[in-house]
Amino acid sequence: MDEALLAELSTQLARRQDTSTTGVMLYNRLFEAIIQGELLPGLALSEADLSKRLAVSRQLVRETFIKLAERKLLVILPQRGTFVVKISPKRVLEARWVRETIETRIAAELAERADSKLLDGLRGLVMRQRQVPQGDYRQFQALDDAFHRAMAIAVGRAYAWEIVEQSKAQMDRVRFLSLTMLTPFDMLADQHMQIIDALASGNPTAAANATAEHLHVLEHTLPEIVRVHPELFDEAPVR
Repeated sequence: MDEALLAELSTQLARRQDTSTTGVMLYNRLFEAIIQGELLPGLALSEADLSKRLAVSRQLVRETFIKLAERKLLVILPQRGTFVVKISPKRVLEARWVRETIETRIAAELAERADSKLLDGLRGLVMRQRQVPQGDYRQFQALDDAFHRAMAIAVGRAYAWEIVEQSKAQMDRVRFLSLTMLTPFDMLADQHMQIIDALASGNPTAAANATAEHLHVLEHTLPEIVRVHPELFDEAPVR
């Protein structure tokens, strides 16, 4: 396991104010590390080693591994070990379909009720995206999620966004690779502005179409990412 990541985790855990948050912190950081490619597909993780290096209980590490396995990010093989799961193109495409199905409907609903305060808030997020230094993929992706979350919350679809969040872990791994390889920050920010313009026009169809076009970027970039980095993916076919 990467020494820099271990050092960062150790520092974070040492600074915690409440030991009850240890499991949450460990889960969140390992989740992020897998999504952002710090822990590569196929990497073996040791429950005993992580427990020792971070000075936390093996039970806590085991519970964290189980939660990550439930998100299809780790696989726990009895008598063999725990491994970071390879990215499944099939799951990525299914997650994109789920996102499009839910978020285009959210955009259509929002176009019928979007107010100036919400639109200004969305524009503010896009402005912050445009200010992200090239290469700060973590911050850009966080702002991208904040944009889509804000739309869902605005129409009272918090639960729908939870479903999206639960389904998109594999998709987020490819989104991060796409940012680092193929997708300029400005292009995605421009697409967010197109969504805002469609919302402002009050046209549900235009809002849904702009959202769908934005979410289809990943489908277009996925084959090239698989071609360049086949070692990160399983053998599921890509459409």
